[in-house]
Amino acid sequence: MNFKQNIIFQVKIYLFKQNLHIDYIDSLVLHSPLQSHAINMQVYREFEKLVHDGRVKQLGISNLYDLNGLKRLYKDARHKPSVIQNRFYAETNFDNDIRQFCRENNIFYQSFWILTANPDILNHSLIKKLAQERHGTSEQVFFRFLLDTGLTPLTGTTNEQHMKEDLEVLQWPSLNNEAIEKLKKLVHD
Repeated sequence: MNFKQNIIFQVKIYLFKQNLHIDYIDSLVLHSPLQSHAINMQVYREFEKLVHDGRVKQLGISNLYDLNGLKRLYKDARHKPSVIQNRFYAETNFDNDIRQFCRENNIFYQSFWILTANPDILNHSLIKKLAQERHGTSEQVFFRFLLDTGLTPLTGTTNEQHMKEDLEVLQWPSLNNEAIEKLKKLVHD
């Protein structure tokens, strides 16, 4: 089986029938860019067929830290990516250019490894002060900030208490504008 046949097999048959036992997927995300744009598009075209057939509702990509690569994918895609999932941390300047492109093109920016990648932010005096004022944790304040600025924080915790704390943030009122503006400086926004 050649590379293209293998990709098609994995996406169309294995994914739906043998693994998940479902008729459709809400969001299908390519885990990371492949060796070339041509191969990315070959796989993405197979994903697009699934959207066309009603088997997938939206498409996305993960671990894409190159703005030009995202722009090229967006330009060439028939079904535009709705989601990008990236690690949100200082080494990538918090994906400022990618997040701007996402805002301009109605793409949801989902961030993962938020907590482990940002210990300096979690320990920042402003975050700690806001956590104390809200009777919460630094992690909750950071999640609320991300939500308030249009990001979707993804959590991978298996700790039940942390899951509850993460969900509580959805019920919190937004941070005030002054706090948001100060926190934006921490993420170079």
